Amino acid sequence: ETHSPQIFVHFSPLNGLPVFYGLGFNADYDKSGRLNLSHSGAFSRGVATSIRLIPSEELGICVLTNAYPIGMAEALSTTFTDYAVNGKSTQNWVELFKQIFADPATLGITEGIDYSAIRTSVLPAMKNNAYVGTYSNDFFGPLQIIEQNGTLALIVGPEKRTYSMKHFDRDVFTYQADTENLSGLSGVSFTVEANGKADRVVIENLDVRGMGVFTRSNP
Repeated sequence: ETHSPQIFVHFSPLNGLPVFYGLGFNADYDKSGRLNLSHSGAFSRGVATSIRLIPSEELGICVLTNAYPIGMAEALSTTFTDYAVNGKSTQNWVELFKQIFADPATLGITEGIDYSAIRTSVLPAMKNNAYVGTYSNDFFGPLQIIEQNGTLALIVGPEKRTYSMKHFDRDVFTYQADTENLSGLSGVSFTVEANGKADRVVIENLDVRGMGVFTRSNP
Protein backbone atom coordinates (compact mmCIF):
# COMPACT_ATOMS: atom_id res chain seq x y z
CA GLU A 1 0.00 0.00 0.00
CA THR A 2 2.94 2.36 0.52
CA HIS A 3 3.76 1.88 -3.18
CA SER A 4 0.30 2.51 -4.62
CA PRO A 5 -1.91 5.60 -4.86
CA GLN A 6 -4.18 6.06 -1.85
CA ILE A 7 -5.18 9.73 -2.16
CA PHE A 8 -5.46 12.06 -5.15
CA VAL A 9 -3.60 15.30 -4.39
CA HIS A 10 -3.75 17.53 -7.48
CA PHE A 11 -2.68 17.72 -11.10
CA SER A 12 1.03 18.32 -11.54
CA PRO A 13 1.99 21.79 -12.81
CA LEU A 14 5.03 20.13 -14.40
CA ASN A 15 3.31 17.69 -16.75
CA GLY A 16 -0.43 17.95 -16.12
CA LEU A 17 -0.64 14.36 -14.86
CA PRO A 18 -2.47 13.47 -11.63
CA VAL A 19 -0.41 13.37 -8.45
CA PHE A 20 -1.19 10.77 -5.80
CA TYR A 21 0.03 9.99 -2.31
CA GLY A 22 0.52 6.50 -0.91
CA LEU A 23 1.32 5.63 2.68
CA GLY A 24 4.59 7.52 2.91
CA PHE A 25 5.48 7.95 -0.77
CA ASN A 26 4.30 10.11 -3.62
CA ALA A 27 3.00 7.42 -5.97
CA ASP A 28 2.56 8.73 -9.53
CA TYR A 29 2.54 7.37 -13.07
CA ASP A 30 4.53 8.87 -15.94
CA LYS A 31 3.28 9.23 -19.52
CA SER A 32 4.37 5.66 -20.26
CA GLY A 33 2.40 4.27 -17.34
CA ARG A 34 5.44 3.52 -15.17
CA LEU A 35 4.97 3.87 -11.43
CA ASN A 36 7.24 6.52 -9.91
CA LEU A 37 7.78 6.74 -6.17
CA SER A 38 9.28 9.85 -4.67
CA HIS A 39 9.54 11.99 -1.57
CA SER A 40 11.43 14.99 -0.26
CA GLY A 41 12.22 15.81 3.31
CA ALA A 42 13.81 18.08 5.91
CA PHE A 43 12.40 21.20 4.28
CA SER A 44 13.34 23.67 7.01
CA ARG A 45 16.09 21.76 8.78
CA GLY A 46 19.00 22.58 6.48
CA VAL A 47 19.43 19.01 5.22
CA ALA A 48 17.29 18.86 2.08
CA THR A 49 16.74 15.33 0.77
CA SER A 50 15.06 13.65 -2.18
CA ILE A 51 14.40 10.06 -3.15
CA ARG A 52 13.02 8.72 -6.46
CA LEU A 53 12.29 5.10 -7.36
CA ILE A 54 11.05 3.45 -10.57
CA PRO A 55 10.29 -0.13 -9.47
CA SER A 56 9.69 -1.53 -12.98
CA GLU A 57 13.21 -0.45 -13.97
CA GLU A 58 14.76 -1.56 -10.67
CA LEU A 59 16.06 1.98 -10.49
CA GLY A 60 16.38 4.41 -7.63
CA ILE A 61 18.35 7.39 -6.38
CA CYS A 62 18.65 9.10 -3.02
CA VAL A 63 20.07 12.61 -2.82
CA LEU A 64 21.26 13.88 0.56
CA THR A 65 22.49 17.42 1.17
CA ASN A 66 23.66 19.50 4.08
CA ALA A 67 22.06 22.67 2.77
CA TYR A 68 18.78 24.56 3.07
CA PRO A 69 16.24 23.33 0.47
CA ILE A 70 16.42 25.33 -2.75
CA GLY A 71 15.30 22.55 -5.11
CA MET A 72 18.73 21.14 -5.91
CA ALA A 73 18.09 17.72 -4.35
CA GLU A 74 14.85 17.33 -6.34
CA ALA A 75 16.52 18.60 -9.52
CA LEU A 76 19.34 16.07 -9.24
CA SER A 77 17.08 13.08 -8.57
CA THR A 78 14.66 14.04 -11.36
CA THR A 79 17.48 14.68 -13.87
CA PHE A 80 18.95 11.28 -13.06
CA THR A 81 15.72 9.38 -13.66
CA ASP A 82 15.00 11.50 -16.76
CA TYR A 83 18.32 10.49 -18.33
CA ALA A 84 17.86 6.86 -17.28
CA VAL A 85 14.38 6.51 -18.77
CA ASN A 86 14.48 8.94 -21.71
CA GLY A 87 18.17 9.01 -22.56
CA LYS A 88 18.30 12.77 -22.06
CA SER A 89 17.13 15.57 -19.81
CA THR A 90 13.79 16.66 -21.22
CA GLN A 91 13.75 19.88 -19.16
CA ASN A 92 16.14 22.12 -17.28
CA TRP A 93 15.17 20.64 -13.94
CA VAL A 94 17.61 22.79 -11.96
CA GLU A 95 16.01 26.02 -13.15
CA LEU A 96 12.50 24.60 -12.84
CA PHE A 97 12.87 23.42 -9.26
CA LYS A 98 14.73 26.62 -8.39
CA GLN A 99 11.65 28.51 -9.57
CA ILE A 100 9.29 26.23 -7.65
CA PHE A 101 11.17 26.59 -4.38
CA ALA A 102 11.71 30.33 -4.81
CA ASP A 103 8.08 31.14 -5.62
CA PRO A 104 5.68 28.17 -5.67
CA ALA A 105 2.75 30.40 -6.65
CA THR A 106 4.25 31.01 -10.11
CA LEU A 107 3.39 27.43 -11.05
CA GLY A 108 0.06 27.35 -9.26
CA ILE A 109 1.34 25.08 -6.51
CA THR A 110 0.35 27.44 -3.74
CA GLU A 111 -1.68 30.57 -3.45
CA GLY A 112 -1.65 33.10 -0.70
CA ILE A 113 -0.36 36.36 0.69
CA ASP A 114 3.30 37.28 0.80
CA TYR A 115 3.56 38.03 4.50
CA SER A 116 7.17 39.11 4.15
CA ALA A 117 6.29 42.01 1.82
CA ILE A 118 6.62 45.54 3.17
CA ARG A 119 3.19 47.17 3.52
CA THR A 120 2.67 50.93 3.38
CA SER A 121 -0.95 50.96 4.53
CA VAL A 122 -1.91 48.86 7.55
CA LEU A 123 -5.07 49.00 9.66
CA PRO A 124 -4.38 48.81 13.40
CA ALA A 125 -5.31 45.76 15.42
CA MET A 126 -7.81 45.83 18.25
CA LYS A 127 -6.65 45.59 21.84
CA ASN A 128 -5.04 42.29 22.72
CA ASN A 129 -7.93 41.15 24.92
CA ALA A 130 -10.15 41.02 21.81
CA TYR A 131 -8.15 38.03 20.61
CA VAL A 132 -6.91 36.39 23.82
CA GLY A 133 -8.70 33.17 24.74
CA THR A 134 -8.99 29.45 24.13
CA TYR A 135 -10.22 28.14 20.79
CA SER A 136 -11.05 24.56 19.83
CA ASN A 137 -10.72 22.40 16.75
CA ASP A 138 -11.92 18.79 16.52
CA PHE A 139 -8.85 17.72 14.53
CA PHE A 140 -5.97 19.79 15.92
CA GLY A 141 -7.26 20.19 19.46
CA PRO A 142 -7.15 23.38 21.54
CA LEU A 143 -5.44 26.62 20.59
CA GLN A 144 -4.58 29.28 23.12
CA ILE A 145 -4.02 32.92 22.24
CA ILE A 146 -2.13 34.61 25.07
CA GLU A 147 -0.59 37.99 25.79
CA GLN A 148 3.17 37.79 26.21
CA ASN A 149 5.32 40.83 26.92
CA GLY A 150 2.67 43.12 25.47
CA THR A 151 2.25 41.15 22.25
CA LEU A 152 0.23 38.11 21.24
CA ALA A 153 1.41 34.51 21.04
CA LEU A 154 -0.28 31.23 20.23
CA ILE A 155 0.05 27.87 21.94
CA VAL A 156 -0.86 24.84 19.86
CA GLY A 157 -0.17 21.13 19.44
CA PRO A 158 0.26 18.20 21.82
CA GLU A 159 3.60 19.61 22.98
CA LYS A 160 1.92 22.99 23.63
CA ARG A 161 4.59 24.95 21.80
CA THR A 162 4.43 28.72 22.03
CA TYR A 163 4.92 30.89 18.95
CA SER A 164 5.07 34.67 18.97
CA MET A 165 2.77 36.54 16.61
CA LYS A 166 3.32 39.74 14.66
CA HIS A 167 0.61 42.08 13.53
CA PHE A 168 0.05 42.14 9.76
CA ASP A 169 -3.17 44.06 9.06
CA ARG A 170 -6.29 44.69 11.15
CA ASP A 171 -7.29 41.26 12.55
CA VAL A 172 -4.58 39.30 10.71
CA PHE A 173 -1.31 38.32 12.36
CA THR A 174 1.57 36.06 11.34
CA TYR A 175 3.58 33.38 13.07
CA GLN A 176 6.38 31.06 12.01
CA ALA A 177 6.52 27.45 13.12
CA ASP A 178 9.83 25.65 13.51
CA THR A 179 8.71 22.24 12.26
CA GLU A 180 9.70 20.58 8.99
CA ASN A 181 6.35 20.83 7.22
CA LEU A 182 5.13 24.17 8.56
CA SER A 183 8.11 26.36 7.78
CA GLY A 184 7.71 29.94 6.64
CA LEU A 185 5.37 32.73 7.67
CA SER A 186 1.71 31.83 7.99
CA GLY A 187 -1.38 33.93 8.54
CA VAL A 188 -3.46 33.90 11.71
CA SER A 189 -6.81 35.49 10.83
CA PHE A 190 -9.42 36.37 13.47
CA THR A 191 -13.12 37.04 12.97
CA VAL A 192 -14.27 39.66 15.48
CA GLU A 193 -17.94 39.88 16.43
CA ALA A 194 -19.98 42.96 17.32
CA ASN A 195 -19.18 42.43 21.00
CA GLY A 196 -15.54 43.21 20.24
CA LYS A 197 -14.34 39.64 20.82
CA ALA A 198 -12.96 37.25 18.25
CA ASP A 199 -15.14 34.15 17.98
CA ARG A 200 -12.94 32.17 15.61
CA VAL A 201 -9.43 32.10 14.15
CA VAL A 202 -8.04 30.46 11.02
CA ILE A 203 -4.45 29.19 11.07
CA GLU A 204 -3.53 29.34 7.41
CA ASN A 205 -0.87 26.62 7.23
CA LEU A 206 -3.20 24.22 9.07
CA ASP A 207 -6.11 25.07 6.77
CA VAL A 208 -4.82 23.45 3.55
CA ARG A 209 -7.74 21.00 3.62
CA GLY A 210 -10.17 23.39 5.27
CA MET A 211 -9.52 22.00 8.75
CA GLY A 212 -7.66 24.94 10.28
CA VAL A 213 -10.64 26.83 11.75
CA PHE A 214 -10.64 27.17 15.54
CA THR A 215 -13.75 28.44 17.35
CA ARG A 216 -13.72 30.20 20.71
CA SER A 217 -14.51 27.84 23.56
CA ASN A 218 -14.34 30.31 26.47
CA PRO A 219 -15.67 33.85 27.03
